[in-house]
Amino acid sequence: MSDTYRIRGTVVEEETGRLLPGLKVRAYDKDKLYSDLLGSATTDESGSFELTYKGEDFRELFEKQPDIYLEVYDASGEKLLYTSEESVRWSAGADEEFNVSIPRGLAPPAPAGGTKPPVEAGEPQPVVTNPPAD
Repeated sequence: MSDTYRIRGTVVEEETGRLLPGLKVRAYDKDKLYSDLLGSATTDESGSFELTYKGEDFRELFEKQPDIYLEVYDASGEKLLYTSEESVRWSAGADEEFNVSIPRGLAPPAPAGGTKPPVEAGEPQPVVTNPPAD
């Protein structure tokens, strides 16, 4: 049995499904007295994150499986945007996936110009030209 555990997922804006890159995700093992930090990650351009940790990061005398909750922070890692502490994933497995939705009022603003949908293979690529200078 492997003693390596993995948490992965995606963070999106709740109302629009907009992917949220650059956010700090921290995973904790919930305990009665204090919670153990299992690991942290930053969401990539597709709003995805992944972190791994070892059994020794959460195991105690009577605890065999982690009880996981997440916290998602802004890019600075200081402003809490989301927590699942009130809905802990009890006795989590070795490979867990979380899909996090952050309300628009808490999500960071979209980049200037918005995000563009990906161009499908085989579709013509837009051509941008600069007008001649006078």
